[in-house]
Amino acid sequence: MSLYQKSQGDLAAILTAAAGVTIAPTDFTVVGVRATVAEDNSSFNTKLALQATTTGSYQGQTYVFYDRLDLGSLPNFNPYKLSVAAGVNVYDMLSTLRNQYGIRFTTDDLVNHATVDNGDGTYSLLLEAKSTSIGWFGSGTVLFAGQPNLATAFMTTTLPSL
Repeated sequence: MSLYQKSQGDLAAILTAAAGVTIAPTDFTVVGVRATVAEDNSSFNTKLALQATTTGSYQGQTYVFYDRLDLGSLPNFNPYKLSVAAGVNVYDMLSTLRNQYGIRFTTDDLVNHATVDNGDGTYSLLLEAKSTSIGWFGSGTVLFAGQPNLATAFMTTTLPSL
């Protein structure tokens, strides 16, 4: 969700701001994440069930309605293609994605898909949100450049004037 933060930490900060009380990520456990349905009578796209932890300051269970972000919008923010090696997967790319987008995805957020060779020197990587992701829904494909072949990257193998 935000820069270098885990989704549950972001959620605690949002709840703290909305409720006017201090709520720490250790005060609750997420026990259910689902898309809202007509019976929810909500304009938001997500219904989140929170259960108070036994070590926290709160008791019971509550529901929070909010909008998760669509991963389908993320490829629009990729102004250039980063280089990636063949055979990597989403989990291998978590730190690269964090550095590129400023978003700390975790293994709890994304399905672990492998890169696909497009045959033109680029690779595609499908970013698909897990249904239990707190901050994301949907999917989007990000393009990466392949790594150069060092055997053919140089025009000459000698430097005669040195």
